[in-house]
Amino acid sequence: MVKKRRVENYCAAKGTTQMDWIKRLFGCCICLFIMVIFSGCASPPAAVDQRLSEYEVLRPGVYIAYRPAVQPGTTFDSAKKELAEILTSKSKPIVVDNSLPVHVLRPLLGHSISEKMLELQISTGKIILPFEDLAYYPLLIALIQEGTPATVYNIYFENRVSFFFGDDDLPAAKRFADALLFMKQSPQREQERQLALFEPIAARYRESKVKPQMSEEQRRSIVQANALNQQKDYAGAIALYYKAVELDPASYPAAYFNLALLSAQMKRFYPAITYMKQYLLLEPEAKDARSAQDKIYEWELMLK
Repeated sequence: MVKKRRVENYCAAKGTTQMDWIKRLFGCCICLFIMVIFSGCASPPAAVDQRLSEYEVLRPGVYIAYRPAVQPGTTFDSAKKELAEILTSKSKPIVVDNSLPVHVLRPLLGHSISEKMLELQISTGKIILPFEDLAYYPLLIALIQEGTPATVYNIYFENRVSFFFGDDDLPAAKRFADALLFMKQSPQREQERQLALFEPIAARYRESKVKPQMSEEQRRSIVQANALNQQKDYAGAIALYYKAVELDPASYPAAYFNLALLSAQMKRFYPAITYMKQYLLLEPEAKDARSAQDKIYEWELMLK
């Protein structure tokens, strides 16, 4: 539920007061009353009900107002520009850090966008949103109308962050959500790119009668990665396995299998799927090929 203090914070952050919202609402009611008298239109409550009847109910007082879609011709640069423009415009959202024990609306003080993440600066510090992590959360715009003097649109990622837009800012909220959806899908595009680059490497490995041998430096990385894995230092193990395949992408196929399992252990399912597919491209006839493919199916379910 959106508490009254949330609306107060929202109004303060937007540079308005609850009285401004009430005056605005009162003005709308007068206009609707005049329309009823002179044109026989429906009463204001009926008009509100008609608008809400078009939306799917998410829960009492909260409606799904828009499901974003990637617009034709969108590129990373155009999506980045769209996000940046909205985050610096008059329509910029108010932010709630859902990871904090108390959810309070905060004005957005600054931001930065890279190929891998969106970083937001608010009064309580930074919110870092890796696009890879956002891939695991649904994205939609919810209309929140729970007896408050303001109608608020919320773009939210469960347990991560919420972006609140005012009633007049719905067009900006839709543009923001569409651009954010494109960024959210970037891990899938990166997966496809990596596999396309890896296919000729795997083909040469499969066709070669003499398989490449590990160098001593590569062996060191693998042994150390195995040790860190035993210590449950999964991030450290991933870094060393990755270093091993950078030294030679085909001399130790099991490194991709291990990278896949470790990535899944950290709930990073897009790279887990990519690594396991790379393993199968190198060793399609491996004894554990069946279980490897089954793991991919499991992780695809996790992404849904």
